[in-house]
Amino acid sequence: MTLIPGILYLMFLGYFLLLSFYLWHWNRIVPLAVDEDENQANISVVIPVRNEAPGIIRCIDSILAQNFRGTFDIIIVDDHSTDETVKIVRERYDLTDHVKLVLLSDKSEKAEGKKAALKAGIAEAPREVIITTDGDCVYSPLWLATLSSYFTPSVQIVTGPVVYPEGTKMLQGFQALDLLSLILATAAGIQSRSYFLGNGANLAFRKSAFIAVDGYSGNEGFVSGDDLFLIEKITGHFGDHSIRYAKSPDAAVLTQPQETLRTFLSQRLRWASKNGALGDRRVFYLWSFLWVVNASVVVLLILGILGYVPLLMVGIILYIKMMLEGIALYQVAQYFSMKSVMRWFPWAFFLNVLYVVAIGLMTILAPSFKWKGRDGMIAES
Repeated sequence: MTLIPGILYLMFLGYFLLLSFYLWHWNRIVPLAVDEDENQANISVVIPVRNEAPGIIRCIDSILAQNFRGTFDIIIVDDHSTDETVKIVRERYDLTDHVKLVLLSDKSEKAEGKKAALKAGIAEAPREVIITTDGDCVYSPLWLATLSSYFTPSVQIVTGPVVYPEGTKMLQGFQALDLLSLILATAAGIQSRSYFLGNGANLAFRKSAFIAVDGYSGNEGFVSGDDLFLIEKITGHFGDHSIRYAKSPDAAVLTQPQETLRTFLSQRLRWASKNGALGDRRVFYLWSFLWVVNASVVVLLILGILGYVPLLMVGIILYIKMMLEGIALYQVAQYFSMKSVMRWFPWAFFLNVLYVVAIGLMTILAPSFKWKGRDGMIAES
């Protein structure tokens, strides 16, 4: 039994080093200064939507209001919505040159799902650079200009931050902090060339690169993964230096958190559903390590209660973990002018342990989920 605590202590040491690694590379990223007078890429924004009536107007209007010198258009692809999404887009933007509506129902009977919607939108896109996002997002006036500025000749794909508003409830605050942690992990991974993550709600890539790697071919069976599978393909084909992380508040996309615990867990299961199928095992190993660390917290607490390890030692480890995570999240929150969200951190710290362990177990014990009325399955690792 004495061997188990020693292994757990080494596990926590590795985690503390990982957090230090994250912060080191986060602070090494130098944001690009956007020159609003320089020539900017021509962009097609592709937005797959399914039942997005509540937020679609804010989404489209905030893109139309961009301070952007290049040419851009917006392609809305409806994935069999059952609400008034299509009606709203048609009535409000029918005479707008910048907005085009594509219906998946007009393509074929079998065309459904986010990847099918993205593929249909990209096929219609006439511009050099494609940006994918979601129908419940809003953007800063310099969003397009900022993402565009990262496309040097060698860069094929750019991913940027996605943030939630702090909200007034614990679940909202927890989700906001969780996305900030994902921003830190994503930015550090890309900066260090250690692994590559991204978010499909804020992903830009060259259409030529998408065609060169045959887009989403081979991954159509997964409900999620339009972002990570494409990143994996493009970086595998063009090399590690073909991807950049847009570290800038102007590049950030603001989206809405899930309103209930049930939809939150379904969303996170959807996000986790493709991890086992990724060809780059570094991402899978990273998530596995983070799961083991959080599971170790539970194990240590049990061992402490049973008297196998000193409770004081358990408390010290938890305190150090909390302090390091708090410092890391505070730096990211401060960068995005979200310091007030840290008021949720003491509660979120303990909830995160249970959440990570629960999601990991659910992917094994209950490998199916529902998202927007459709069934999904967890990929086997």
